[in-house]
Amino acid sequence: MTDDPAQLLTLMQRDPEAARQLLEANVGQLAAGNPMMAMMMQLMAAQRGQRDDAVAIRRARVDRVRTQLRDLREALGNAHELLAELAAALGACGDCWGELDDCASCHGRGGPGWRSPDPELFDELVAPAVRRRARIQPKEGNTE
Repeated sequence: MTDDPAQLLTLMQRDPEAARQLLEANVGQLAAGNPMMAMMMQLMAAQRGQRDDAVAIRRARVDRVRTQLRDLREALGNAHELLAELAAALGACGDCWGELDDCASCHGRGGPGWRSPDPELFDELVAPAVRRRARIQPKEGNTE
């Protein structure tokens, strides 16, 4: 270990891990001849192990949250794509569906039927529901 505090400070700034190892080695040498110092070194090592465990737990949590965030962003992107397709199938504004007066695309007038529906998307996304609704809707005059 260097006896010069300025050299140690320079080492700590340049390579904190090397400085830590140097300090541990020198304190370890001191602890070899001093039982009290040896006990303090054991306590410090145990605390460092606990700290390392806590850091590992936090990193695992951060990784899980990042994965969840990535998955949520992907799901949100997919939902936006589906809503845009449905809006096109119904001839609605894909930005606000006619709900926002300050919408740059439709100025609040873009509800379903605002423009011509996309025939292919209508056949794919809307027509099956219309046919099903027609089958289950009671006939006029039928009180069932």
